[in-house]
Amino acid sequence: MKSKLIIVLCLLLSWHGSVTAQNLERLLTSLQQREQINQERLQAKMPKPSKKIETQNAIKDRRLSFEALLKTEKGYSVWLNGRMYDQKNFLMGIQIDPNQMYANKLWLKTSSGTRALALGQVYWIDQDKVLEPYEKP
Repeated sequence: MKSKLIIVLCLLLSWHGSVTAQNLERLLTSLQQREQINQERLQAKMPKPSKKIETQNAIKDRRLSFEALLKTEKGYSVWLNGRMYDQKNFLMGIQIDPNQMYANKLWLKTSSGTRALALGQVYWIDQDKVLEPYEKP
């Protein structure tokens, strides 16, 4: 029993001298896996792009989408950009008053004047245009 242990220890000691970090990496992973690990590690160290680019795109796409209209006991409720409004409000500098509905159109007070927005239409703020949802300014 002791002789087997001594043989194993001798083998380990003789093998230990030839072990390098590169050999261990290859022992545990293939070359492709090691490349992928190194690439992911480098990407984690790289700075991520700032949100400034995303906010610039958001500014370009400033719009009000008139999605739904509901007549209630108190007046009207409108859905713009996925949110419900039932009182006078300001969105992106535009005054919205759901109780000022005429001919089923929502009247918006903008810096350029008053705009009528029909159900399903989109008001592009920066271009000051009311268009159908499939149209781009």
